[in-house]
Amino acid sequence: MARPVPPPSPRPDGLRTFTDDELFAATNGFAAGRVLGEGGFGRVFRGALLSGAAVADVAVKLLDREGMQSEAEWRAEVGALIRVRHANVVHLVGVCEDGGRRRVRGTVLAAVDGPNLRAALDGRGGPLPWP
Repeated sequence: MARPVPPPSPRPDGLRTFTDDELFAATNGFAAGRVLGEGGFGRVFRGALLSGAAVADVAVKLLDREGMQSEAEWRAEVGALIRVRHANVVHLVGVCEDGGRRRVRGTVLAAVDGPNLRAALDGRGGPLPWP
């Protein structure tokens, strides 16, 4: 399990700003065994953050600067997730914007239990339950 890191101070929009060192620690050094998936933005890692006295599971999505989606699209996704609060949309916890020596840009999302959406969309995961 990754070493939990304490949450940084909140931003005016309610999001937390994470450093690349915090995301590195939360994902156990972006370990290959923590990769949940990969898409147009880049890889998504399972992470753990200290939230008060408890550990919160999160998904850390890193922007691949040579990937299919651009910086502008990343900013648009962050903007949309800030504005949307819905039971069927994953909750955005915070962002990392080029902090530190690793030059990481990414999002921190609340972990969600259930079927893998990509597998379901590709017909490999079976139907998604309505609830």
